[in-house]
Amino acid sequence: MKMIWAFVFFAAGAATLIYGIGIIRDARACASWPQAEGRVVSAAAEVVAREKNQTTYAPSVTYTFSVAGREFKGTRVTLVPRNSPSAQVVQSVLTRYPIGGKVVVFHDPTDPSKCVLSTATNGSEWAYAIGGALLAGAGLLFLKRD
Repeated sequence: MKMIWAFVFFAAGAATLIYGIGIIRDARACASWPQAEGRVVSAAAEVVAREKNQTTYAPSVTYTFSVAGREFKGTRVTLVPRNSPSAQVVQSVLTRYPIGGKVVVFHDPTDPSKCVLSTATNGSEWAYAIGGALLAGAGLLFLKRD
């Protein structure tokens, strides 16, 4: 039975670690993506979770932009979502994106549909990689405890 749990923890951890490494790689790469001028189509605070006495909000921004004569639509403000239990915090983010306003859109040069409005990182891009490493480590500990 320990062997099954060891495998489950290690496999889940390895998969999460690989996913997390991809997020870190993308977070670093998006800072050097080309820029295009875009226009905000909509911006609102969105409820992303409701639990007992807690509501979590996220900025929801839709924008359009053109690359090489092709029109694209984006919805990501940052690469890693910045959710908050405070609607006021989310509203302060949204003040930077008034409807109809111009924005700078950073887009992947190989796939402009992958785009963000801000390339700033706050360390949260490391969460999946660290969590995955911890899960994989727990799996290895289950193996050693035989």
